[in-house]
Amino acid sequence: MSSLNIDINLLKLSRTGVASIHGVKCVVIPCEENDIYVSQDDQTGKAKSAHLHVTAWENKNGISQYGDTHYIKPSYSKEFRAANAEASKNAPIIGNGKPIQSQGSAINNVVAPTIDSNIDNNDDLPF
Repeated sequence: MSSLNIDINLLKLSRTGVASIHGVKCVVIPCEENDIYVSQDDQTGKAKSAHLHVTAWENKNGISQYGDTHYIKPSYSKEFRAANAEASKNAPIIGNGKPIQSQGSAINNVVAPTIDSNIDNNDDLPF
């Protein structure tokens, strides 16, 4: 399996927007509407992490005109799908992916220099 370069448009998620909070430009994503799981610290109650599960699906029609081989959609939990049947059926395509081009592959195309076997050994080198 190869690695993918993935591009996700966060504004494709449900009810998202861009806002300035304390002078900082932020992307605002509603957690419940997008089935984002937020874990909390047991002692402080503050959020520790927020998880959005996604699935990369292989393009049925092959590689796109931009070189994309996969499209990305949210992968909703069983509970979310049960409560939001229409939303889960119409999950938006939020991004795409394509294989990472390895820099190491260029090494295979390097041609090793050849040594001329007709070199005159009568030089004046001291060794």
